[in-house]
Amino acid sequence: MTAVFAFADIVAIGAAKAVLSGGLRIPEDISIIGFDGIDEAEFYHPSLDTISQPADRMALSSVELLFDVLQGVKTRHLVYESSLLKRGSCMLLKNNIS
Repeated sequence: MTAVFAFADIVAIGAAKAVLSGGLRIPEDISIIGFDGIDEAEFYHPSLDTISQPADRMALSSVELLFDVLQGVKTRHLVYESSLLKRGSCMLLKNNIS
């Protein structure tokens, strides 16, 4: 295994802890990337690469959609842009290789 893509940053932090406890290095031995873009992932060592989502906009839209449903308005499907935050826990990202 050379990489872990965790479904949430908190899971990526747990995976990183397990990797480091096993005597391996991040990203030299195993790359790790999370999903969510939580601020705490930046302060882990090494800082975790993550996929960031616009959480505030998503929460606001969820409330608006809920009110629409309660008022009988037809539901909509919303898609938000995400972004990759390169912080140093993935070897390919660290070396700027795509």
